[in-house]
Amino acid sequence: MEKSNTKKTSLNVFFDTLGCAKNEVDTFKMEGLVKSAGLNIVEDASVADVIILNTCAFIEAATQESIDTFFEYRNYYKDKKIIVCGCLVSRYKDELKKSLSEADAFISCADEEKICDLIKSFDIKPSKKDEAKGTSSSAFGYVKISEGCNRRCSYCTIPFIRGKYKSSSYDEIVKDVEEQRDLGAKEIVLVAQDCGVWGCDLDSKNLAWLTNNLCESFPDLNFRLLYVYPETIDDDLINAFKNNKNLINYIDMPMQHCNAKILKAMGRRGDRDSFSSLINKLRSAIPGVTLRSTFICGFPGESDDDFDELCDFIEEIKLNYAGCFEYSCEEGTKAALMDAQVNATDKYSRTNKLREIADEISLGKLGELVGESFDVLIEGIEEGRYFGRAYFQAPDIDGVVFISEFDDKKINIGDYLNVKILDTEGYDLVGVINV
Repeated sequence: MEKSNTKKTSLNVFFDTLGCAKNEVDTFKMEGLVKSAGLNIVEDASVADVIILNTCAFIEAATQESIDTFFEYRNYYKDKKIIVCGCLVSRYKDELKKSLSEADAFISCADEEKICDLIKSFDIKPSKKDEAKGTSSSAFGYVKISEGCNRRCSYCTIPFIRGKYKSSSYDEIVKDVEEQRDLGAKEIVLVAQDCGVWGCDLDSKNLAWLTNNLCESFPDLNFRLLYVYPETIDDDLINAFKNNKNLINYIDMPMQHCNAKILKAMGRRGDRDSFSSLINKLRSAIPGVTLRSTFICGFPGESDDDFDELCDFIEEIKLNYAGCFEYSCEEGTKAALMDAQVNATDKYSRTNKLREIADEISLGKLGELVGESFDVLIEGIEEGRYFGRAYFQAPDIDGVVFISEFDDKKINIGDYLNVKILDTEGYDLVGVINV
């Protein structure tokens, strides 16, 4: 019997990821499963047979963005299968079957390893266009070191969505690091909802142990930590920064407020004095350390005096970067049931005021870098200029460094180049390569 010369075309799958870096990791793993199953990953939704939307539902605005994005795809691509996965599904589960009945399927965070079985269950004919791609390489890669969260912050939905805290094993993390390295990553971003307690469910291991071992095992890679709660930053971790040149001197520690009363109501630890003491200790122990944090404005019970204290605190500690957000009243959280909810107008005005203070500090600190030189990891080209990031710029969060004069022959994506900073462009910097 003659063999057919007809080429068998496999399904084309398009991914769109919303939300934080942890969702990026989940998408990366689903892409790997899709590739292993012989399916194609495409970069253009128009040539896809299946669209997978990895959603966020951390706060109301993120939930609405996820829903709006779904309907944009549904309205534009009526003939394609659309799978909704991620946090929106984990948080609302059965409710979505009624409110988003236009979706072809749903899959929660906990079941994402079943994505290929779900795709194949559609029994659809592959499209004629077969634009396959490998999982895209990048100068940096994300590795998730744990799942879930055991904290019970009164405003937060993560425990409902992601479940209890579970550390990834060291072997699992090493495997993921190796995979990112093999794809071309030069910087590995270690992410978790609560990096600082990694190892709490493993014998005699902690975050300092993890970073020390990773830095020693992968001397050709740089590692960055996101996010570490202030109370989990101990001397062991500080020494890990001091002793490992490839552990980037950048710490994102979400404080959320400085007033002791508000922090207690949030279910958080610490106060203004303890935070100030820690920041001074970090700056003394780790010269040049970049510090970032996030703050919530208008939490229930926050008075004008409480907010004024937060403004004074931001002006005092002068962080490199500070994210300022309005409190979002989320269904199912303790904070949603609290008295003394702050009205929308005050939440909005307070957030804008705090953001103005934080922006002035951040932009001033960036201006101080003009004339200095830094190693910059080149990531790509935008409007005819190469761009990359120095150690004080986390991917997808902070600004970048643009290269204003260059020779194409001397620049490759993933290169580290020494760049002299010449100017600022908002949160971005502009520089030239040192010869």
